[in-house]
Amino acid sequence: MTMSVSQTWTSIAIRSWRWLRHPLVLLGVVLIALLVVSAGLFLPQLPGQLRAEPVSASRWIQETASGYGIIGTLGLGLDLFDAFRSPLLFAALAALALLSAAFLADELAAVRQVRQVQQAAIQSTLLPLTIQAPPTVYRRQATIPQARAAAQARLTELFPATPGAIICHTAGEQLSPAESAPSSPPVLHQTIAIHHVRHALLRPLLPAGLLMTIAALWVTFAAGEQVISPLLAPGDRFRLGEPPVLIQYLPPAANDATAPPPMRLALATVDGTQALTVTRPMALVRNSVELRVHPEALALWIAGADDSTQLMRPGHDDTVRNALGLVVDAQNGEETVLLPQHSAGLRILPAAPPNRGFLVELYRSDRADPVWRESIAPGAPQTLQVDPQTAVRLAAVPALRVTGHSMPGRALAWLGLAVSLIGLAARLRAPFYIVVHLEPWSSTTDRVVVQSNAAGRAADIIAALQTGLPAN
Repeated sequence: MTMSVSQTWTSIAIRSWRWLRHPLVLLGVVLIALLVVSAGLFLPQLPGQLRAEPVSASRWIQETASGYGIIGTLGLGLDLFDAFRSPLLFAALAALALLSAAFLADELAAVRQVRQVQQAAIQSTLLPLTIQAPPTVYRRQATIPQARAAAQARLTELFPATPGAIICHTAGEQLSPAESAPSSPPVLHQTIAIHHVRHALLRPLLPAGLLMTIAALWVTFAAGEQVISPLLAPGDRFRLGEPPVLIQYLPPAANDATAPPPMRLALATVDGTQALTVTRPMALVRNSVELRVHPEALALWIAGADDSTQLMRPGHDDTVRNALGLVVDAQNGEETVLLPQHSAGLRILPAAPPNRGFLVELYRSDRADPVWRESIAPGAPQTLQVDPQTAVRLAAVPALRVTGHSMPGRALAWLGLAVSLIGLAARLRAPFYIVVHLEPWSSTTDRVVVQSNAAGRAADIIAALQTGLPAN
C-alpha cells in the first residue's frame, strides 16, 4: 500500500513537471500577461491619488467603463481599468515565476551533469561513470570485435583535440584491485568529450534573469503608482513620487512677445532643479518616476504690466498676486478675476466653437455692462489697458497634463534583462558531452557503452565503431 501511494505521488510529480515545461503553457501565460499589460497601456487607468478614496475610485471606474460599451463591461469584470493592480496580472506573473523557476531547475541540473562529466575527465580514472539524471541521459551499448588497439585508435580518431573542448582518452588493461568493484567489469578504455562547457555554465542566466525581471515587475506593479495631475496652468505646481518630484509650469516671461509663448517646466528633485522647454509630448525619468508631459486644452495667463497690479480669484483664495494662470472648463465654465485696486473685474468664458481661446470681458463697479470685450486666441499676448496707469497682459497658452509612473523596480528590471541576454547568447551553442566506455565482454568481443546528453550521438558513435573495426 505504501509503495502504491509513493508511486502515485511520483507519477503526479513527473506529470506536473512535464506540464510546467510544456511550451503551450508558457505561451498561454505570456499571452494573458500581454493582454492585461496592453489593456493597461490603451485603456484609461485609475489615477493613483484616488486609491485612498474607495468611493471616488469606484465612481471613476464605473463612469470610465460606461464610455467603452462591451469593452468597458469586459474591462470592468477583469479590472482592466486598474490593470497594473489587477489580480489577473499578478496571477500571470506568479505563473511565469513558477515556469521560470522550473526552467532554472532544469538548467542547473544540466550544469551539475556537465560538471560531473568534467570532473571525471580531470581525474582521468577508469572507474565506470554513471551520469546522474535529470536531464535525460541517452545510453547505448553494443558489442564489437575484440580489436582493442584498433578500437582505441578509432576513438582517438573520432574525438581529436578541438579548441574550446575537453577531450580525454584514458587507456588501461584493468583496474587495480583497490579500485575495482565486484559488480563492475574492468574498463579497458574511456573517452570523455565535452563541448561548449562555458556555454553550459552561462545558460542558467536566462531563467535567472527572467526571475529577476518578473520580481522587478511585481515590485513595480505592487508598490508603484500612476498619478495624473490636474490640468496645469502657468504658475501651477504639482508634486508626485517618493522621494518627491516637484513640477512647476513656469509662467511666460514679462518681456516675452513670442507667439505663442514657450511652455517651460521646472523639475525639482533632491539632485537639483532642471528647466525644460516643452515643444511636444515628451517622456523623461526622474527619481525612478517616469514622467509624461503633454499639452491638453488651453489655459489663460494674466499678468500685470508692473509689480503694483493686484489680481485675485474670488472663491479660490484671498491671495493677492501680480500674475496668475487659470484653466476654464470648456463646456460650461466661467471664471472671475478681480482687480481690487481699480474696483474692476474680468469675466472669462471659453470661446464658442469652432474658435479656440477665451472671451474676456472687463467690468467696473459703476457699470452693469462690460467696458471692454475681446477674444484671446492662442498666439501673441494681448494687452488690456485697465486705466491710463495700469495694463494687464493676457495670453492663451496650452495647459499641461503630467502623468507620473513610479517604478521602484526599474533598476532590478534592467539588471534582469541584461542577465537574461547573457544567458540567451549562451544558448546559441548547445553544450554536449559524450562518454565512451570500452569493457571486456567475451573471449572474442568487447562491449562499448556510450552516454550522452545529445539524442542520436550515442548511436552514431557505436555505428562508427562497428563499421571501423576489423571483423574477427
